[in-house]
Amino acid sequence: MSENYCDGLGYVVMLGCSKFDDAESYVAKFAEIFRVANIRSITVVEMAAPCCAKLPLIVRAGLAASGKGIPLEEVVVSRRGNLMHKWVQILFCNWTAFM
Repeated sequence: MSENYCDGLGYVVMLGCSKFDDAESYVAKFAEIFRVANIRSITVVEMAAPCCAKLPLIVRAGLAASGKGIPLEEVVVSRRGNLMHKWVQILFCNWTAFM
């Protein structure tokens, strides 16, 4: 699975755990990164497990707080690494109400 998303062409990988880490600090960090960096797109790769489901919400909230309209791709993979779902969206609305 990693060869599909980390091919060394200028991508930066950020890891996090929405179950054990502080979601609010992630939102603030993502918002700052999205605001100041020249990011062309975001891909969130989430494992299909209940504890991982909040990660896309955290990234969306950070993107909304940044005020940027960056294309966001969300990918859900099985615990064995198989692609289950994939979709792309551009967010301009405020998703913080869902946090």
